[in-house]
Amino acid sequence: MIYDVVIIGAGAAGLAAAYNAAKDSQLSILVLEKEKLPGRKLSAAGNGRCNLTNRSFDCSCYHSESQDLLSDWIECHSYKEILAFFDAIGIPLYETNGYFYPLSNQGRQVTELLYLRCREKGVHFAFEQRVKELSPPLFTEGQKPEVYEENKNKSLYHILATNKEGEEITYQALRVILATGGRAAPKLGGSDSSERLLKNFQLEWEQSYSALSPIYVDDSSLKLAKGVRLDAFVTLNTERFGKIKERGQVQINENRLSGIVVMNMSCYYNREQALEARHNKEKQIAGSQKKHKPPAEDKYDLYLDVFPDISWDGLRDYISVQRENFPEETVFFLLKGILPEGFADYITKRLGYTRDMTVSELGEKQLNRLVSTLKKLTFRAIYTEDYERAQTTGGGVALSEVDVKGFQSIHYPGLYIVGEALDICGKCGGYNLTFAILSGIAAANAIVKG
Repeated sequence: MIYDVVIIGAGAAGLAAAYNAAKDSQLSILVLEKEKLPGRKLSAAGNGRCNLTNRSFDCSCYHSESQDLLSDWIECHSYKEILAFFDAIGIPLYETNGYFYPLSNQGRQVTELLYLRCREKGVHFAFEQRVKELSPPLFTEGQKPEVYEENKNKSLYHILATNKEGEEITYQALRVILATGGRAAPKLGGSDSSERLLKNFQLEWEQSYSALSPIYVDDSSLKLAKGVRLDAFVTLNTERFGKIKERGQVQINENRLSGIVVMNMSCYYNREQALEARHNKEKQIAGSQKKHKPPAEDKYDLYLDVFPDISWDGLRDYISVQRENFPEETVFFLLKGILPEGFADYITKRLGYTRDMTVSELGEKQLNRLVSTLKKLTFRAIYTEDYERAQTTGGGVALSEVDVKGFQSIHYPGLYIVGEALDICGKCGGYNLTFAILSGIAAANAIVKG
């Protein structure tokens, strides 16, 4: 059987594309999914609550190497399209501080109902089908134009897949929507499928990187504060993007920092580090003998102000009063009064104080150093490609390779690339799901309209 549309991937983008392609057409549509169930990442989004979109939807919420094309797309869309889409299939959303969630607060139920609506419209699904190869049509635009014009209606995409028994199955389609996602969250189905399947296509790629992930730091004492959560004003110092600043909750683990504010900053940090790694690799391949200049010592420092609502002078005055009123109290005990115990232990060790050192022993220079540490706690970041903990993948197929109105390839008619496979990465807050769903809808609409 030759399908009108084969969609590879049953995540948010693939399901949205399938439903929109089927609801007002008679197209034969098949969705291939390597997992046992559809939408595993969609079901787990927002810790299961499924933050689907955000009122603050604008260009500043996304990263791409093709920022102009990204802006063109953003200007044509709104978060209200997401509200309308889900309302139409029976999933009304509610708002909390600009974040939109399903009334059920259950991502799993969003996936199940969207899947059911697709089935009601006649969409076919094949699960546990691992696509091994996607072959472009024999006749493609840009290759022998006169032959293409003569045979374009006969051009078919060939999809080679294996089922759970290991048997090979070949599918044929007039159009293919690639909605395979990225490498992030492999336990929920993330993989390098898009890169692998498009290897036979001559497409420009932007360097991939893990995004919305923790930032690892070089500090062996940090394990003392494992599990601590702090409200902090965080600054990331980068070369390419300058100083990135944001306030929010920071979560501490034994070798890394996380929390929404840090995960948002990982998009800048990991992106720049990945691009630098690619640059160095290209120089090695080219045989360059010139040594790459090492990064400046403060190039990627993270600074935490753990008392963002208190000035440096105000914090110093407070500790000074404590020193006068309770001279025999230990510095550790004083810090326990204003910080979580684990973090107080960490600061004490970082400054080289003993647990029994009293506040009366704090000289003026030591007092100033303590205050400065709490107001500007510095970490040296270490680049670690952590797709296991990443929520999304940055980089991917360059936006210049598709028409952003419908996400069809400009070189391969009938090939549509949507969602995480493209070089668009959003910050925390439902922005990545917004793009995945809207790009899937746009591809489907373009197919239906012909």
